[in-house]
Amino acid sequence: MESGAPVPGRGKAIASLVLGIVADVFLFITPWVSLVTGLVGLVLACVSKRDGFTGGIRTAGFVANHANLDTNAPHLASRGAFWHGAGCI
Repeated sequence: MESGAPVPGRGKAIASLVLGIVADVFLFITPWVSLVTGLVGLVLACVSKRDGFTGGIRTAGFVANHANLDTNAPHLASRGAFWHGAGCI
């Protein structure tokens, strides 16, 4: 492969990492935005691997998004349970 040639899936891997960082920043500010960015980032990491890119950037994006979703799901569920128990939903 020529130097400077685009690597398939690398752009998606970088986008996944950026979305993972954004999702982590927004986790406790706006959890719904964090959930959406985390899901999109996780999908991009998987598509990047399918395209053949297996570098550390992809792995870091996958881990950041997966950790965000593992933290975000119970956080959103507990908020929903609170509001439902309070009779607001």
